[in-house]
Amino acid sequence: MIKAMFFRCDMLKGISLVILMLVLTSCGLKNTSSPSVLVIAVSSLGFQDFNCQDLVNSRKKGKGFLTLCQESVRFTHVYTPSVLTAPAMASILTGLYPIEHQLHFNGSTFLPAKIPLVSEVAVQKGYRTAFFSGGGALWRHQGLAQGFELFEEPRKISESQMYFSAGNVFERFLQWEKKEVHGRPFFSVLYLPNLEFIQFSTQNEFGELRARSYEGQLEELEDSLGVLIRSLKKRGLWQKTHIFFVGIQGRIQDGTSLYNLDPLNLHIRKTQSVLLFKPAKGLSFKTQRVDENLSLVGLGQTLFRLLGAEVDSHEILFPHLKRRNFLDMLNSPYESRPFESVSLYEESPILLESRWSSWQRKKKEEDVFAIKLGPLFSFLKENPEVFHLTKDPQGLFPIEASSQEYKYIVNQYVLPLREKLSLKRMRFLSDFEKIYYFLRKRLFLEKNLESWFHEGQSYLKVYKSKKLASLIAYAALREKRWSTLESLGMQFSRPEWVFVARKRLKKKTKPLRGACLGFFNKHYRRRLISKCKDPLFRSFLLWKMAKKEDYKKRYHSLFLKRRNQFLLQRTISINNALVYDIWPQQQNVEVEPSLLELYRAIFPSS
Repeated sequence: MIKAMFFRCDMLKGISLVILMLVLTSCGLKNTSSPSVLVIAVSSLGFQDFNCQDLVNSRKKGKGFLTLCQESVRFTHVYTPSVLTAPAMASILTGLYPIEHQLHFNGSTFLPAKIPLVSEVAVQKGYRTAFFSGGGALWRHQGLAQGFELFEEPRKISESQMYFSAGNVFERFLQWEKKEVHGRPFFSVLYLPNLEFIQFSTQNEFGELRARSYEGQLEELEDSLGVLIRSLKKRGLWQKTHIFFVGIQGRIQDGTSLYNLDPLNLHIRKTQSVLLFKPAKGLSFKTQRVDENLSLVGLGQTLFRLLGAEVDSHEILFPHLKRRNFLDMLNSPYESRPFESVSLYEESPILLESRWSSWQRKKKEEDVFAIKLGPLFSFLKENPEVFHLTKDPQGLFPIEASSQEYKYIVNQYVLPLREKLSLKRMRFLSDFEKIYYFLRKRLFLEKNLESWFHEGQSYLKVYKSKKLASLIAYAALREKRWSTLESLGMQFSRPEWVFVARKRLKKKTKPLRGACLGFFNKHYRRRLISKCKDPLFRSFLLWKMAKKEDYKKRYHSLFLKRRNQFLLQRTISINNALVYDIWPQQQNVEVEPSLLELYRAIFPSS
């Protein structure tokens, strides 16, 4: 009896296992037949920087960009919902505007867990999922890892290696596909920040160094893309994969914007994105070019649709904003129409934003919002100005407030959106703030600083800014311009600057006072080290003043650790300054002379 019961149990287990295997097998067969989806997203690559027609006319065969251009549908008027990368990427993965998914910055906030990502749908549908970030603006802590089985990012940042190159990101993806995918469809995002790292050089396949420039990084991206495409073709994946190549926003502008600093600039050169779609089974659409005004939010809608799902309508708080999925435009009998030929009354507005000031300057009133409706563009200001970009591409001459176009866009969209977003007074960055950020960037790029010092000191006379004085003092210490450092110290009550400058100029000095500054004098009591609140300088003093050998070794080790941390954070801060502080940073090191640097300027052998 008992044996019979065990036999029946074993038989039932066996039948259950067989049924489970059949179910898994059938699911596997279904999954293997679904096309994979690959999103390649690039920062600082705008429509103005990437022209398929020029590529087709001038590039040699085998290059990555050319292959994509020839085998893709091109969307020529796509706009990013935010000029900051993290919120724009969140829109691509959610099909929502930043005002809906609530991720507005590259740092300090994260995507709420309740917001569904297309990657979560992909996992449910049996896709293998992975996100490969090259660093820069996109990191796991921003909440974009939801639904990705693997989220890979640079873990060890050093002064010489601050990001993953395009080739590195592509190689990591190819290794993952080879080891983990096993013939199943995949959904993967490859994020490339390398066009923001123009101060780093890369090597070509022959080991030759490329130029340290935007063009040099663009060349590395194109060459690496060519390698990726050849690898996908060799593995038989090219015809099984939908590929979206996205330039998230335009390249960083070094000159003064007509309206704002680069991370606050919503003009078309900054917000018009690159978007190419390479279908899995090749081009079978009526058109290879779509000229309609679209938003990258629509790319999110498209990704959901490709996976047989829809964006949750409960999350759509502003239904009148444009978010059309791109597949609608490609499937017959739809005919693409240039945006100029579409009536304003048929159009939906595209909302653009940057909340960089809320994040980096803690000044919400400096955040900027704008809408694009057909050829019209307007900031969501208290007294709106509307520009007709077909007639006035630079946005220099606002149209008449009495015109029908002005009244329509302002009354229908600008004023209602201002009310819904609870916008009060929106103001642009002051002239001084723009000057400061430009001067700070130039300090780390220019070799001859003669004109830089002259310009900086001229502005200092006008604006009398402490942070500008600190920046010039940092440069003066670095360049050993002791008279400049002395003058700045006297003007802005920084006795340590005056003391160091006069010591180097062999002038008489007054003793410095204070827990840290007192150690700049020849005689100072060791027991007061604990009162010095500068961690780096304190660890240096502990090492130098330790008498016992074991203490000396311990404090030396502590000092080296803190010094390396400080130098790394300063290097990150300097590189971040070159892109106007668009990267998240654990610890922001102000660009000013440190106590240790000042001390070593007068005691170089210490």
